[in-house]
Amino acid sequence: MLPLQQLALEIPVKFLVVGGPAPFISGVEVIEHPWSLEQEVPLIHQFDVGVMPLPDTPWSRGKCAYKLIQCMACAIPVIASPVGANVDAVPASCGLLAGSPAEWLAGFRQLAANPDLRKRLGAAGRQWVEQRYSLRSALPVLEGVIRRAAVEHPRQ
Repeated sequence: MLPLQQLALEIPVKFLVVGGPAPFISGVEVIEHPWSLEQEVPLIHQFDVGVMPLPDTPWSRGKCAYKLIQCMACAIPVIASPVGANVDAVPASCGLLAGSPAEWLAGFRQLAANPDLRKRLGAAGRQWVEQRYSLRSALPVLEGVIRRAAVEHPRQ
């Protein structure tokens, strides 16, 4: 039984899928919503938890953690598979990593039962994204690269 199916035996579960085909999950209210730039952030703000389950494959290990970063930027706590960039994008202070169905279920239960934990993880995730992935944090790095390139390769 899938972790969300198991959780739905204990509490009502609504699963909002944005921008992709929604799976059928017995006992779970699954809602499929098309992606649009205008609706992306308002839809993310409807999440209680952002999820990014990935199989541990070469393809998945090469993916970025963009969906997790988007959720954390919106102060939404996250649960993700410990695969590829997810490991670096989700420190323990900002979200949960779940490598097995039992860990996913435990994470869902923990976050469902503890709104204060969801709020803490969401706030920490927002701060993490601002420190590591925001324009404010990236701009000095980009400026340094441009300045070094200009010094090393001056126009003739």
